[in-house]
Formats: sequence, C-alpha cells, structure tokens
Amino acid sequence: MSSSHRRDLEAFSSKGSSSLKWMDPRIFTAIDLTLAVPFGYAAHLVYQNGGGFENTDTAWALGYFGLNMFTCLATTFNSKKIGNFEILVYTYILCTAVTTSLAFYKIDEVACYCTVPYTVWTGFYFLLASYFRHTQQMENKEE
Repeated sequence: MSSSHRRDLEAFSSKGSSSLKWMDPRIFTAIDLTLAVPFGYAAHLVYQNGGGFENTDTAWALGYFGLNMFTCLATTFNSKKIGNFEILVYTYILCTAVTTSLAFYKIDEVACYCTVPYTVWTGFYFLLASYFRHTQQMENKEE
C-alpha cells in the first residue's frame, strides 16, 4: 500500500505544487508498516478467540480482512495519476477497513481497538487522494 501512495506523492509534488512541501513520502511507508502490524495481530486475536473458521462470524470477519489486504496489495503496483477509479478503490479500502473493525468488535473488543489506527489512517489516505484529485481537476481547468 505504501509504495503506490509514495509514488502518488512524488508524482504530485514533482509538478511544483507548493501545498505538499510538508510531506515526506518516506514517512508514509514507516507509518503504513507501523499500523499494519496491529491490524495483523487483530486478525490473529479474532481467529484465536473467535473459534477459527468453524465460526461463521469469524470466517466473515477474516474474509473482510483478507479483502482489505488483497486490495491494498493490488494497488501497490499502480503508478497512474489519481483518477476516478483510484478514488473508488480508496473508498473500497476504507469501507472494508471499517467493516473489518466492526466485524472484529463483535468477536473481540481488543482486536477492534487494534484496528482503529489503521482504519483512521486509511480514512486519511482517502481524504488525501480526494484532495489530489480535486487539485488535479482544478489545475486541468486552469490550463
């Protein structure tokens, strides 16, 4: 997930936009890794305390987790500009993160609390991508 966001930041900041001078793309990689570890630990807690895949709720919760991780992995190799499809993908990632947190809460509250920082950070990515898209549209109108 981090490399695609890093490329988005580098591509956007290389256009000469002064609004992104405060962002260092390397920081995003460190934050992604820091927040992915508790998210994975939460999945372990849900599997352990939820009775494994024999329990339907646990299977669904881990399925949502898997969808989120697969989508993040699939977007890692995307190097295009942020367009409508990318906004849709970021929306999907945010929705699966929220759904995963809620599903984890039904099984283990501690696991849910471990997912909150990742979910908030995913929401930040969504807002950042929306801002990039809006800025790109405004720059295209000016040209």
